[in-house]
Amino acid sequence: MQLINSDQQCISTSDLVNEQWKQTLVLEKAQDEIELLREQVSFLQEYLSEQLRRQQAVEQELYDTNQELKLMNLEIQQFVKARQLFLEKIKEFPRTLSADGGTGRNSLTRLLSKFYDEIAPPEESGFVRSTLRSQEYAA
Repeated sequence: MQLINSDQQCISTSDLVNEQWKQTLVLEKAQDEIELLREQVSFLQEYLSEQLRRQQAVEQELYDTNQELKLMNLEIQQFVKARQLFLEKIKEFPRTLSADGGTGRNSLTRLLSKFYDEIAPPEESGFVRSTLRSQEYAA
């Protein structure tokens, strides 16, 4: 009887140890999962930080490029205005020469006509060229 009692005590002790062992394993497994999750969170934080840094770099580059384009646009507008003014001056200049300028006027008109042919787009050059030539022949 004592032997049965001893066996029952061993079995209950063994069950208790098994239960404690299972709880320890469950706890270790949970701790391992928590550690794995922490590593994944850390990796994701690093990844997102890198992506944010890249995005900010791209945004800065876009901003800088936009500023350059705005500056170029202003320069182009100024160039167009200056070109228009220059073309108007070329058109008016032969009229300002005195009628007794003779050869000098003709030479200057040919020079201006040649210069204008080099800088003017095709649709404008015909009108001005014919205007300059008619003034050249009139002189």
